[in-house]
Amino acid sequence: MVKRLFQRFRNIIIPRAHLVTIYIELPFWVRVLDNFCVGYDDGHELTVRNNFWKLWIYEVRFDYQSLLYIGPKEFFYKDNSEKSKQIREKFLKREIPFLWQKCRTVVEINFRDKNFIQLLKEKNKFKIKKFIFQTLLPHINDFIERYRMITFDQMVYKIAPWDVPMVFFQINNEHVYQINTYDYLLWNEIPMISEYGKPKTLQPFYLIDNPEMVWTNYQSVGKWFPYEMELLDAYNFKNRGDYESAIRRAVTAIEISLDMKIKNGLMDRGMLETAADVKITNTVSWKEKKKLFKKATSKRIEDIIGDNLLGVIENARQLRHDVVHKGRIIKPSERGQVRCFIDHIRFAINSIEDNPEYAKKRDMLLLKSKIEFVDFLDQ
Repeated sequence: MVKRLFQRFRNIIIPRAHLVTIYIELPFWVRVLDNFCVGYDDGHELTVRNNFWKLWIYEVRFDYQSLLYIGPKEFFYKDNSEKSKQIREKFLKREIPFLWQKCRTVVEINFRDKNFIQLLKEKNKFKIKKFIFQTLLPHINDFIERYRMITFDQMVYKIAPWDVPMVFFQINNEHVYQINTYDYLLWNEIPMISEYGKPKTLQPFYLIDNPEMVWTNYQSVGKWFPYEMELLDAYNFKNRGDYESAIRRAVTAIEISLDMKIKNGLMDRGMLETAADVKITNTVSWKEKKKLFKKATSKRIEDIIGDNLLGVIENARQLRHDVVHKGRIIKPSERGQVRCFIDHIRFAINSIEDNPEYAKKRDMLLLKSKIEFVDFLDQ
C-alpha cells in the first residue's frame, strides 16, 4: 500500500546504517519535479530524479559499454575515487573524447536490508535479479500507473526488465555493484541461452528460419485471423509485466474465435452475413452465447474443447470481468495463474480452429519468439 504520493524527499528520514540505494533510468521522461517521492509500507522509498547525466567516452552506443558515469554532474566532479581522478586527468590532457548526455528520468529506491547487502557483496546475480523483478519493478510500475492517471501522459507505459538494462546499487552512498536486468539488452549480440548450469549448451535463443522469406512473403501480411493479433498482444503484455492487459487481450481472442465459428455456422445454415453479425452482436450473455454456438455448429463448446478447458476459459473470463469492471489488479502471486489462462486459451483457439497444421506453425513461432523470464519468480 502507498502511504503518500509525491512528497518532498527532504521530508524522508532513513537511517544511514545499511541503506541500500538503487538507480534505474526509465525509457521515457516523467514530467514531475526533481526529488518527488513515493513511500511504501515495506520500507522502500521511491524518488524521482530528473537531474541525472551520463558521461560517455568516445561515442554514444546505447549498449552501456562506453558509459563511464551516471548521476548529477556535480557529484562526478566531487568524486575522489581513483577511477574518477584518472578520467578527469585524461580529460584535462585531452587524451580521450567524451560526451555529457542528459538522462531521461531516473528512479532512485532506498531501503534497508542486511540480507540484500550480503547478496550484493556476494554478487549473487540470480537472487539480485529475483529481488528486482519481485520487489523493485512492481514499485516502479505502481508509481508509473499512478503518474499516468494523474498526467494522462501518452508516452509512458509499464516497464519490463529489458526497458531498464542497467541497475546501479549503492550502500551508504558508495557504489558497490551494477547489473543487467536482462541480458537480451546486449544489443550488439544475438541473444543466447543454455541449459541451467550447463554453459557448454549455449546456443542462439531465437533465430527466424529463412529470414529472407519474411520479406519475400510481405504481401501475405494481413491475412491473419482477427483473434491472432489479440493473442499475440496477450503474450506481449504478459512478457512486459502488464498482466491486466494480458488477460483482457487473451479473453478477447477466445471470444472473437468463438464468434467467427458461430458466424460461419450460421452462414452455412443459410443466414446472410449481415444478419449473422447482428445476431452475434445482440447475444451478450455468456449463457446465450453458448446456446447460439450449439445452434450454429450443432455442438456444445465443451464438445470441442472439453469440460476442463471450458472451466479454465470461464475462470479467465471472470478474472477479465473483475479487471475491467471492478478495477482488479493482478497480484504477483496471481501471475502464474494468468500465464496458465493465456496458454489454455491458446489451446482452446487451436481446437476451435480445427486446423492443426496451421496452429502448430503459429505456436512454434509464438513460443520461440516470446521472452520468458518470470517462471521462477512465483514459486
